[in-house]
Amino acid sequence: MPIVRVPSDSTNVRAISRAEGGGISATETFQISIERAEAYEAQLVPALFEEWAGRLVVATGVSPGHRVLDVACGTGIVARTAAGPVGGGGNVVGLDLNEEMLTVARRVRPDLEWRQGDAARLPFPDRSTSCCVSRG
Repeated sequence: MPIVRVPSDSTNVRAISRAEGGGISATETFQISIERAEAYEAQLVPALFEEWAGRLVVATGVSPGHRVLDVACGTGIVARTAAGPVGGGGNVVGLDLNEEMLTVARRVRPDLEWRQGDAARLPFPDRSTSCCVSRG
């Protein structure tokens, strides 16, 4: 099965710098306004990401009963798309750093779970998902 790479946006861009001693640490989290999150949903999702969300869900084999985690979900187009095949026997969770993007996601699909968090420190126990997806 081919790997599907979906274009990313800049919602979760973190500036990375070398810390003393040569390690890498996150130094900044990029946040956007609610107006930009709404514009992203209204303009970019239908024009660019909606088609890719469907392809990604098919390519990853999301199916009934799966527990799906959408990492760096933005306004949640992949999570919303995955919710169809998952059905009532599974669950879909969207995770994003940007609370404004999640505000839009909650408005569009209040029936799904939306959580603020960092992909580098997932706030879930190990093996709590069947499938992890991301457009990024």
